[in-house]
Amino acid sequence: MKTLPIILAIGLLGTPLGVGKPESQPASPEAERLFRKAAEQGNKDAEEQRKIIRQTLQPALSEKPDNIPESPDAAASQQTLQPLDQQQLKQLITFAEQGNSNAQYLLGAIFMNGTGIEKNETKAFEWFKKAAVQNHTKAQCMLGMCYLQGIGTKKDEKQGIEIIQKVVAQGDAKAKYLLGLCYLEGTGVKKNATRGFQLMAQAAEQGDSESQSALGVCYEKGIGTEKNTAKSFQWFKKAAEQGDSNAQFIIGLHYIQGTATKKNTKEAEHWLQKSADQGNQEAAELLQMIRQTMQPKLEPDKTPE
Repeated sequence: MKTLPIILAIGLLGTPLGVGKPESQPASPEAERLFRKAAEQGNKDAEEQRKIIRQTLQPALSEKPDNIPESPDAAASQQTLQPLDQQQLKQLITFAEQGNSNAQYLLGAIFMNGTGIEKNETKAFEWFKKAAVQNHTKAQCMLGMCYLQGIGTKKDEKQGIEIIQKVVAQGDAKAKYLLGLCYLEGTGVKKNATRGFQLMAQAAEQGDSESQSALGVCYEKGIGTEKNTAKSFQWFKKAAEQGDSNAQFIIGLHYIQGTATKKNTKEAEHWLQKSADQGNQEAAELLQMIRQTMQPKLEPDKTPE
């Protein structure tokens, strides 16, 4: 996929779990709940799978304990994939080979990112495909992205778009986000900023943080809609509150500059700190500059001669 503005590009490949932003995903609260229920009924395999989920995926850096996204296709961008020990990896592979779509998806994510094992995009593609065949939403989105970008397989934009469109038809927010990106860039489809904006708006309303950030960009730049600084700030703020690091950085800038809102150094520090805590180096550097500027200048020592 062509390079997009950084805010639009957050979400799939390159974020923890690599499918970001790339979520009926193996680590969603709903998945953990179902495995717990099965375990309580005596299903030992379910208990083991539940342990893998809980031990493998840790909540994203956020002060909000409920920051895990409800949308399956957003969780990957909001959580960090931790390396598995050999026993956990072996158990995960066993579940995947037995046809467990959650395990297949998670194994694909591990190979995609090279988390604790050697990175292998071909194997990642194969596991995503196995899970996608079982209607695993997150895996279907990742499979579409693999075809679009030629990751682990021959590039096939038509195939990638068809897969993502099928998931969009199911109402999935992350798929709408991905298809929106394609329309904004003209990847696999005829470029149509208005259609891209519409899809982003739908996904943003469903609570997808990447889409909320993207919508902020659209309103700020007038992409597919009229420029609206107030709405841009509103959507960036929603994404920031969900833990989106880039949105937090942008909100911090708005508070420093007094654009779309009143200047507020305290609020600026608050959001920049949150962004910096997630590894945003620009936020960390800007935060340091602000604090240095605010430090009272020391009077030169006037020792009498």
